[in-house]
Amino acid sequence: FTIWTLINIEKTAAGEELVTLKARQTAGALPRLNYETIPAAGRVQVLDVLNKLTEDIYRAGPESVIDRTREAVRIVLSVYLQDRDGVGSGLDLGKLISKLAADGEDERKSIVINASNIARLLHARGKTAEQEIRSFRQICEQDAEYAVQCMGTILCEFGWASW
Repeated sequence: FTIWTLINIEKTAAGEELVTLKARQTAGALPRLNYETIPAAGRVQVLDVLNKLTEDIYRAGPESVIDRTREAVRIVLSVYLQDRDGVGSGLDLGKLISKLAADGEDERKSIVINASNIARLLHARGKTAEQEIRSFRQICEQDAEYAVQCMGTILCEFGWASW
């Protein structure tokens, strides 16, 4: 386990190896949670998935972080909609986004909808079949960081966290 990503190894004029490292941008990746604002019925589920995401941020590659982020977004939207609208559990992320969009437009929901769609689309880009069909580029660290930032934005927009 390391917070460093190997960028390059090259030989110096003296024949020594120069190793270039980049720190993963994980410190403060997710906002501070306001536990009491998360609906009690789904609080344990939300905390569990966010803990797993935090572990992956520090240990896994970008595809894994994006996969974990997508699942975290799905669970957070599900808990939010179950609490507010009585939506059933077990819905896929696409259906949850559609239900949120059907509730009416306001800026807060628009941000959540778009941030959720980013996580959904980045998840699809990590699939080899999608890469072959659509000629997507490979997922990179910045994509994973962006997905995690989208998760943080969703939590803040729901009032469940603050930066």
